[in-house]
Amino acid sequence: MIIERRDIIRIAAGGVCGTMLTPVPWRLLDDSAKWSQNWSWIPPVPRGERTTKESYCTLCPAGCAIRAACVANHPVRLDGALCASGVAGHTVAYHPRRILAVPKTVPVHGRIGILDMGPRRAMSTLLAQAADAFGGAYLRMPDRDEATLVALADLMGRPRGSLGLDLEHTRTLVSFGAPVLERWASPSRVLPRWRTGELRVVQIEAVESRTALAANQWITDEADALKRAKLEEPAVIVDAEGRPSIAAMNVDLGAIGREGGIVARAPLPWRRVESAAAAPHSIDTLFIDASRAHQLVEWPVVRQWLASDATIVVFAPHESGLTKKAHYVLPVAAPFELVEDVETPPYSAVASYQVSQPLHPAPVVKFTAIDHLNAMLQASGRVPPSVSAPEMIKQRQELMASYRPKVARLSVTTVNVPPSEVEAGGELLLVVARAPDRGSPLITKLYEESGLFAPEHLVRMHPETAARLGVGSKATLLIETQHGLTRRSVLPDPAIRPGFLEITETDVTELCAGRVTAAKARKG
Repeated sequence: MIIERRDIIRIAAGGVCGTMLTPVPWRLLDDSAKWSQNWSWIPPVPRGERTTKESYCTLCPAGCAIRAACVANHPVRLDGALCASGVAGHTVAYHPRRILAVPKTVPVHGRIGILDMGPRRAMSTLLAQAADAFGGAYLRMPDRDEATLVALADLMGRPRGSLGLDLEHTRTLVSFGAPVLERWASPSRVLPRWRTGELRVVQIEAVESRTALAANQWITDEADALKRAKLEEPAVIVDAEGRPSIAAMNVDLGAIGREGGIVARAPLPWRRVESAAAAPHSIDTLFIDASRAHQLVEWPVVRQWLASDATIVVFAPHESGLTKKAHYVLPVAAPFELVEDVETPPYSAVASYQVSQPLHPAPVVKFTAIDHLNAMLQASGRVPPSVSAPEMIKQRQELMASYRPKVARLSVTTVNVPPSEVEAGGELLLVVARAPDRGSPLITKLYEESGLFAPEHLVRMHPETAARLGVGSKATLLIETQHGLTRRSVLPDPAIRPGFLEITETDVTELCAGRVTAAKARKG
């Protein structure tokens, strides 16, 4: 019998068809899917009694209330009026790039600086005390969380932290570039009223942000924007950069001291910790507490503090863009592993204090930034702060229990407003869009695969801008500001205003001190 080629083809085709009709391939697919979910580095699914825990989220200053569904005392789901990062906050402890190793020695020399990336905590007070013990400076980034209120307080000669925004009665929220429908202020206060139509959002922004797309009205040009804005009283204005000229528009709008506008807020019964002034190139050893990095780190601001041979030490729960800047990285507890506190959320009209109870029964890391600093202070013969973070939180709880704040009526007569800043003519303007923190593996997957934020190797620009620069899609563009330069691949996008470049950063930006910076670009 002679076997021809067509016989071999028939046998092979029949075998394939027959195999597809059997359960073998489907069972193999099912088994491989199960095996892929049970590698050694994947947290096992707990089994046990189902319970519920209540706490507050510490991933941003908003401090939203959460309810955790737990199995065998381990959180498996977070519920509440939360952002995407908050919903997945309980997974941060299991980050695949979690930092566990502790360096044997960390050299400390010269003038000390301690940069707090999550201010307004009990930990912040302890970090300031540690800076004093070192004879150094407690530092913070420019306050973008309450930028407009800080600018108004300075213009009115009032203490910072003494103003609030009565969002519960505001009818129109006018935003100059602030992400008011994303991670700004408190999502649990803004989003429900916006969804029901009780709150109108007017977004004044040159680029197509998530807030701009969702706003009731989007205006791309700041010139005469208020004349074109559809305002329903009471209305209030906020600005991402806290420019005094824009903050003072609230005076002309009649928003000062009225319901639904800018109101007086009682101070908490302890001293607010403010950032010290650091002379250029004066810091020899910089400690950065990135355990709760609530905002984008503008590295040009940090760089101007550092001496030429400065040592950078970062306290962080997992690897990030900030840890890449460090000479030494020390592990600290992740969110929901230890007791923490949340002071008055940004723009809140009422002074408040919440305590976030731990959700994880067995912390992966128990150290905090102050624990590491105390050990260094003791090793150098200095006296560390006398109380621990849990003790200070308990003391503040006791103070709040008997606190009866008195709020004075807020009125304004005259505000000296500096002239508005004029943008450099003839140059491109670089805009930095901050993607949400990717501390959770789930959030990384969500934002990288959904396309909500452009990948960090791209620069978005209008096709007219690309044509003016002589570049096409996927071409390499060299972008330069007064702070540094970078190479990015071009992504033409008609949603970007002509003359603007937009890049995405997660936690550190090298090119901007502020959200918008004059830039030059050429083929790279």
